[in-house]
Amino acid sequence: MNPLPDSISLVMRSYNEAWAIEDTLKAVFTQDYAGDIELIVMDSGSTDGSHEIIKRFNPKVFIIAQPGSYVPGKVLNQGFRLANNEWVVFLNSDATPANDQWLKQLLQAAVDTPKLGAAFSRQIPREDCEAVFAHDYDRCFGPERESEHWDHFFSMVSCVARKSIWEQYPIREDLQYAEDDEWTRRMKDAGYATVLVVESVA
Repeated sequence: MNPLPDSISLVMRSYNEAWAIEDTLKAVFTQDYAGDIELIVMDSGSTDGSHEIIKRFNPKVFIIAQPGSYVPGKVLNQGFRLANNEWVVFLNSDATPANDQWLKQLLQAAVDTPKLGAAFSRQIPREDCEAVFAHDYDRCFGPERESEHWDHFFSMVSCVARKSIWEQYPIREDLQYAEDDEWTRRMKDAGYATVLVVESVA
């Protein structure tokens, strides 16, 4: 196994998710990871008390955008630009790590993968998740997942990539959805690997 990086940047997107963001941030900063975590939060104008919660975790960068101005590719590219580390983790504010191994497992798989494009975590539903949505999680991430037979599968919800690779393949800013799928397909076509890390769970 290759050594883990001494520091990472963690970019979190949030919008009116005060119900989850405190648990998510607590889980981030209690991970079994000895390195430094540079927290960058990109908020889309939350009005539910999220800002006060975020500030308690002393983000290195905290950007509050005007409501309605959110364009996924622009926000993700800005997160990469603001990151001061080579390894950049993206985590949605409602994607709470399931345990203290989430980050270590994600990073270990990433550093051990030759020519990595991006690595992403397995996602599981919360206990109160509606059955129709829980079924979608199972189709994508479950033990008999259908996604294993798809020509391509990726999710930006909980993932890691290298800034130097992103500089060669920035995310498109003219797409309102599936920008992460298009981005990793492009890297895959160039020979970079996209890896689902089932041991890393959010």
